[in-house]
Amino acid sequence: IPNAGTVEISEASGVKSSPITVTLNSQNQGAEIRYTLDGTNPTPSDPLYSAPLAISDPARLRARAFLPDKLPGILAVADFSFLDSSLQSYLSDVPVIVMDNFGAGAYPNKGRSNDGRDVMQVPRQANVMSIFQPTASGQPFSGPATLEARTGCRVRGSSSSEFPRKPLSVEFWDESDDDLDLSPFGFDSEADWVLNAPNPTFDRSLIHNPVSFGFAKMMGAHAAENKVVVVFQNTDG
Repeated sequence: IPNAGTVEISEASGVKSSPITVTLNSQNQGAEIRYTLDGTNPTPSDPLYSAPLAISDPARLRARAFLPDKLPGILAVADFSFLDSSLQSYLSDVPVIVMDNFGAGAYPNKGRSNDGRDVMQVPRQANVMSIFQPTASGQPFSGPATLEARTGCRVRGSSSSEFPRKPLSVEFWDESDDDLDLSPFGFDSEADWVLNAPNPTFDRSLIHNPVSFGFAKMMGAHAAENKVVVVFQNTDG
């Protein structure tokens, strides 16, 4: 039995700087579109889409088409969060990354043991991420994000997993939580990235890695692409 097809969501997942209006479109004329805003999968008894959705609070939009005598359509997914008003006038001369996990709490952390035993990898936690570039005014949030995406995150490292500011393993996700290759800052497209938080106990300047990578490239050696950024994380809703 064929399904009722796909639904297109007009807005990409991400952390938005202002309220948004979202439209839903079905590839099949006459299909009913049902949606939820809490991350649950829509059923025929959920709200019927009839007009653009005005969204100004964090929402985990799920939408699906329904037609008589057909299976439910393919699930459409978009997650939205919003900047706190206190950040609107924030000044920065480096890119700013904003992340939100919809109040899920601390990022999953496998921890460590002295001999490595009993340490098991943990699943990634769903997030939204937006990247804002510096502007001439110094206010990165005065313009639109240059990259918006769903991500799966978890704490990275062994000893570093116990640092006050923990490094993260970040994986860009598509609607099905599968890898999605993207190109932040013009780097080569890839799904898996690292947000490395230097520990001032060992790196007082906080720039050991980017300086080392820069010298390596000047000498013609291979080195990881890197960028100094500011990161804001909302983990408590």
